[in-house]
Amino acid sequence: MTALRILSGGAARGLVASLAPKFKVQTGFDIEGEFGAVGAMADKLRSGTPADIVVLTAAIIAKLAEESWVVSTSIADIGLVETAIAVRIGDPLVAIADAATLRDALLAADAIFVPDMGA
Repeated sequence: MTALRILSGGAARGLVASLAPKFKVQTGFDIEGEFGAVGAMADKLRSGTPADIVVLTAAIIAKLAEESWVVSTSIADIGLVETAIAVRIGDPLVAIADAATLRDALLAADAIFVPDMGA
């Protein structure tokens, strides 16, 4: 093995990239990562993509453990991914209080920007 292989949600890409040089110096191993939508990364694991570490949502990790794709005793929470919503300058503000108001705001939007959907 010359590299640590990671399948991860896209949110961890920057963190992993920032740690890779120090990891290489300390261990001699590179980090090879695939990052993208958490469901897509789980499907990659299920389809045989090799991984030493899987970084996904707690719910997906639990499902992968139930399906015997990951070792259940190895599961550990490592952090939170915060999600935010904003409007363009000049657009009216929207109040998001619950799922219904979020749905209404998204349905009323003339455009929605979500970075890195394909990653």
